[in-house]
Amino acid sequence: LPNRHAIDTYVGEPIHSPRLARDKITPEIIDKYHGEYMEALKRLFDTYKGKHGNANATIRYVNDDE
Repeated sequence: LPNRHAIDTYVGEPIHSPRLARDKITPEIIDKYHGEYMEALKRLFDTYKGKHGNANATIRYVNDDE
């Protein structure tokens, strides 16, 4: 294949969330698990960024409201 490049894939710890009926899911619950996901993503980024020569890099999330 032309222009082949290695791709590294990283998998973090699972995020466990309860199974809820659709009518039991609230915005607060969604925000809670979304926050946990975003924190886990940051931990994963921080863990492996040095492997790619970016030890001082930071991750920044962009909000649609900005």
